[in-house]
Amino acid sequence: MRTICKSMFLLFFSVQAFTLLKSQPANLYYTFATQWGDSLMNDRGITNAVSIQSTATGTGAFLFNTAPGVYNPKWCGSNTGADYSRAVNQKIVGGAYYYTSGGWDHDFAFTVQTGYYYTFITGKNAATNNDMSILETAYNPVNILSVTQLPALIVAPSQAVTVSVNLSNTKNANENVFVRYTTDNWSTSAFLQVPTFNPNYHGVVDIPGQAGGTVVSYYAFTTEQTTPDASTIDYYTLKLNNNNNVNYSYTVSSPSTISWCNLQFPPNGSIIWGDSLTVYAQVYASGVTENSGQGAGIEAWIGYNPLNTDPSTWSTWEIASYNQDAGNNDEYYTSIKPLSPDTFFYASRFRINGGTYYYGGYNANGGGFWDGSSNISDTLIVGEYVGIYEISSHQILVYPNPATNLLSIKADFNNDNILTINNSLGQIMLSDIIKSGTSVKSYNVSNFPKGIYFINVKSNTCNITEPLIIK
Repeated sequence: MRTICKSMFLLFFSVQAFTLLKSQPANLYYTFATQWGDSLMNDRGITNAVSIQSTATGTGAFLFNTAPGVYNPKWCGSNTGADYSRAVNQKIVGGAYYYTSGGWDHDFAFTVQTGYYYTFITGKNAATNNDMSILETAYNPVNILSVTQLPALIVAPSQAVTVSVNLSNTKNANENVFVRYTTDNWSTSAFLQVPTFNPNYHGVVDIPGQAGGTVVSYYAFTTEQTTPDASTIDYYTLKLNNNNNVNYSYTVSSPSTISWCNLQFPPNGSIIWGDSLTVYAQVYASGVTENSGQGAGIEAWIGYNPLNTDPSTWSTWEIASYNQDAGNNDEYYTSIKPLSPDTFFYASRFRINGGTYYYGGYNANGGGFWDGSSNISDTLIVGEYVGIYEISSHQILVYPNPATNLLSIKADFNNDNILTINNSLGQIMLSDIIKSGTSVKSYNVSNFPKGIYFINVKSNTCNITEPLIIK
């Protein structure tokens, strides 16, 4: 019995809802001084509307009803006080009278011109009077075929959204196309006019950027008004595209937080002036970088500076490109190329969705946010050639000279070479074997006392000694 009652209730509710829906004014019964006809109205959400071209000049007549052939209820004029003539191009508040009986009813009357188009608009009250309007145009209003937006999916905080409106044809000079949008569920709204359309009937306008978490709803419409009013525009709308009455909408993404970033590689660098150093850095943002490919909204830079200061004060930053996924992190890289010989310091910088900058530093355990102590900037020495020496018909480059931290030797070594650095007393400060095939070898000389030293490179085909200054 409980199941039967529930089924009967659902059936009753469905019938009542269907009846209420069908009780709305949804049909136009009209004549342009000849025979009568019916035209089903288009549901616009707030109103119902339909456009008809007049076939005569004179006085037209019409009424609204729920369906063709149904005249109880209907919405019409009144015999009382001859209140049935209706002017065009104005909203008439409560001007469509709800009628079921009483004999006071009268068809609406209005003036028409041959070839003109008339857009009839009415409210959707099912059992009371409705607001109404009749919009007269000397042209057939264009249809809005499609409305799209860019970006289509993820909209960052403060990012403008470009709305594209595509029309069915060239609009009349008196037709204005607007995008109406709201950020508070239509408690308030704003209008943006689409300024121009190209030969393919395509125009665009930008909805301004909004704060993260904002829900923006919008639709496109045409009107002859130049300054639409939110309280009346529904009755001055010639055509609209509101996504089948649900409107177009997007939610501005909440600012994601970068949880970690670093300076990945190399820990230090030494190049000759004119060369460049490729630097890698990684970043992690929850829900963004774990996915395959580049995380949405992330921007990356590698910066350098002649002073080992807080990277947030630096001015030279090179845009870094996405390289690969690194576990849950995204890795970025770029090349830096200082314009003069000197010692420089480099670090990484990231942000997401145009938000706060985060700076990455290096340490041997993976690095993290730059703090100047545990996670630091790396050092890049840009040196000039100290000299070019022949070793078995190949050149050897020693730089920089004077040196402070890193000393580099660059050559195409075809044989194993023994490298020694001696101080002025002849004591060996550093000794190494440079294997055949090595191109660049760098040494940390930061713990050498300041002074004059001698570099010796020796193989079975050469033996070269040159001076070196440590400052």
